[in-house]
Amino acid sequence: MSRLLHAMLRAGGGKGSYGLSNISFGSRVASVADFASQDIEINDYGRFVYLAQNGTTDAVHRHLMSTWWNMSTCSASLNDYYDISGTISIFGAFHIPDGGEQLFAAQSNTIDRFTMPTAYLPSTASHDSGQTLTLNGSGAASGLVMSPDKTVAIVADDILDKIHRYTMSTGGDLTIGSYDSGGDITISGATNFNGLAGSPDGKHLIAHALASGTTPTLYHIEMTTPWDTGTGTVTESLDTTLLPTHQPITIRGLKYHKDGGSIYFIGVETGTTYIYQYYL
Repeated sequence: MSRLLHAMLRAGGGKGSYGLSNISFGSRVASVADFASQDIEINDYGRFVYLAQNGTTDAVHRHLMSTWWNMSTCSASLNDYYDISGTISIFGAFHIPDGGEQLFAAQSNTIDRFTMPTAYLPSTASHDSGQTLTLNGSGAASGLVMSPDKTVAIVADDILDKIHRYTMSTGGDLTIGSYDSGGDITISGATNFNGLAGSPDGKHLIAHALASGTTPTLYHIEMTTPWDTGTGTVTESLDTTLLPTHQPITIRGLKYHKDGGSIYFIGVETGTTYIYQYYL
């Protein structure tokens, strides 16, 4: 396969490994994200890029990619917007399930559910009264992924330095969310978790944290039982200062391509905030 064809397949949704061993640089774009951008989400067919903004106004921003899943084609123009500050005061992470009819947003130690009557359009969102899940302990959510049926929520905690699992017998009903005490993942020496991505089949996670409290690192976690973090183990790690081509000093938010061909994240490099796409 030619390098050009390989690159085209990756940009448009080529099958990948979900792992880090073959990571290579794809693209980066400035003027879309800024330092207030805390998390990134991409809808299930790769058209819309959403950013969690934690600044003067906590908000969800939506941008368009003219080529599906290809971050280099993301427009800097704001396509849609939802001011979430009336409900969320410290906006750290969020998730938009397949279908785009709901939005789950995490602040300091809670997750709240919102409904979007017009799918994928944040400006139509409203808070579902009572749909709040209080997280275990004194932690703070800095990454959030959910199973496609919304019965499992996995949260990266940047205070307790763990990855937690919550279950819901009825998908998406936060009022019956339950902390799974056997589902914690603790990575030896890793602190300050900031970003979490999950594969659609529930077998892979990528988390960003500081190794030994200082070195920004990506961790690839594999679960032998899908969506059961109690079966998860770290199989790979990568010092992000060794990333090919570009080495952002700060990473916030992570998102997998649905087929594992890419990883997307917000990063800061030489004082400028970018959204990066790396092929896997």
